[in-house]
Amino acid sequence: MEGRVATVEEVKARWAYAEVKSTRVGISYEPCLSPGRIERARQGDPFEDIPRDEWPSLVSALAQARPSRFVEQIHIYGADHYECVHWRPSDLLNCLTLPIFGLVPFYRFLAMPYRMDDEGNPRRDDPRYVAANLPYDDAFTVEGPIIVVRDKGHDMLLEGYLRSILWLRNPGRPLAVWLPSE
Repeated sequence: MEGRVATVEEVKARWAYAEVKSTRVGISYEPCLSPGRIERARQGDPFEDIPRDEWPSLVSALAQARPSRFVEQIHIYGADHYECVHWRPSDLLNCLTLPIFGLVPFYRFLAMPYRMDDEGNPRRDDPRYVAANLPYDDAFTVEGPIIVVRDKGHDMLLEGYLRSILWLRNPGRPLAVWLPSE
């Protein structure tokens, strides 16, 4: 997939499709997509098998399932087109996190305390907390590129935090990344 250029709409459709399978946020898509589409995604049907005319329903589901201030970041800091590139661990570790995570380099984010809920417990949606509670899997591979946008010339990870953390455990292959191509 390296070198492939995609529109922002395709990248958003891929984002939604990847999240449908997520144990953390997948449930948010259930009211937004047909049960058949959800089942096929969770069974592992590749995004490439989805007809292009179904992409708008995935983009619409993304807008309904996720907070608008989060989804809008792809337009605020992104571009009309994205290119799939390969990253090494140093590329990921030096990119910035979203402002909600402190707009800090990823390596610093990894060392920071978990985000806490109102009762003082680690938030179950914090990707660092989730990763810490998943067993090491030597066979883990990242399905689909993560999404990176740019803030004042700095790469900023938008989507794919948990997959990125899990990839860092055993980065044998490069990490596929959608990067603004403009």
